[in-house]
Parts: sequence; C-alpha cells; structure tokens
Amino acid sequence: MREGVAVVSVGLGFGAIGVFCLQRALQSQLFGIGVADPVVLVVVTGLLASVATTACAVPAWRASRIDPRVALSD
Repeated sequence: MREGVAVVSVGLGFGAIGVFCLQRALQSQLFGIGVADPVVLVVVTGLLASVATTACAVPAWRASRIDPRVALSD
C-alpha cells in the first residue's frame, strides 16, 4: 500500500509541475476556467488521489485476509 501511494504522490507532483509548465498550451483547450484555477486543481488532485488510493487499498486488503502459510505453501 505504501509503495502504491508513493507512486501516486510522485505522479500527482509531476502532473502539477506539468500543468504549470504547459499553461500556455493548455489555455487554448480550456473554456470558462483558468489554467491555474485552485479549486479545479484541488478537486481533480483529490479525486485522482482517492481513486488511486482505493485501487491500491483493495488488493492490499484482499491480500491481508489470506493466511500467510496458505499463500506460501503453493
């Protein structure tokens, strides 16, 4: 779980840096909002982080329910 969240954090960080580096190119694609609109950036970042954390948590939860002896015996 920790490794998955670390990868997600790095990806979100690079994505935020990319948004600020590519503001001029993105401006022509957005209508009605600014490129660096803080509300949109926070909502999108939070949504992506929650989906990615859930995607990491479900397999970790399933794996934690398996008896280690059973998993290692095969």
